[in-house]
Amino acid sequence: MVGKIIAGLIAAIKSPFSIALGLVLMMAGAAAGGFFFAKRQDAIERQKAAEAKAAAEKAAKAHIPVKVPQPEDGPDPWMPRYIPLGEEFTTNFREKKRVLIVEVTVVTRKGKKAEDSLRARVIPLRARVDALLSVFSYDQAVSEDGSRLLSEHLKNGLNQTLRADLGISPVEDVLITHLFIQ
Repeated sequence: MVGKIIAGLIAAIKSPFSIALGLVLMMAGAAAGGFFFAKRQDAIERQKAAEAKAAAEKAAKAHIPVKVPQPEDGPDPWMPRYIPLGEEFTTNFREKKRVLIVEVTVVTRKGKKAEDSLRARVIPLRARVDALLSVFSYDQAVSEDGSRLLSEHLKNGLNQTLRADLGISPVEDVLITHLFIQ
């Protein structure tokens, strides 16, 4: 019986109609498979695009710029305000018989409130400048860019102190108005 079925199939395959039908069915199967896999690949690409967009939005939200508050005073609230820290500072270097004498002026562009806060804290700021000068070395002071290094050192130290006290860093620059190294 199995032999008769196999013989019938072989005879059916040899007919031209069967060959054409087999080719049509094979092409239809290939087209259906191609359509299925293409649709699946499109869905994967859409999912990846959606994930990339979500990641970009998350990254954009994470880097929101901080807005600087607008001062309310004067015609030009952003003009620089200069706050001298009083008399000159004198400090000894660690090296024997070496002295640094310096006058310092603090610059802010954060408005009248920042200026008033700095003026109200001149004595603690002078104490901080004394402490900062005591760790500055003679070699740093006499280097080619010693004045700039000293200015940066003082600015960073004062802002660190004020950030702990006020929560902001109002010192934009420290001007060395008098510098004497002996």
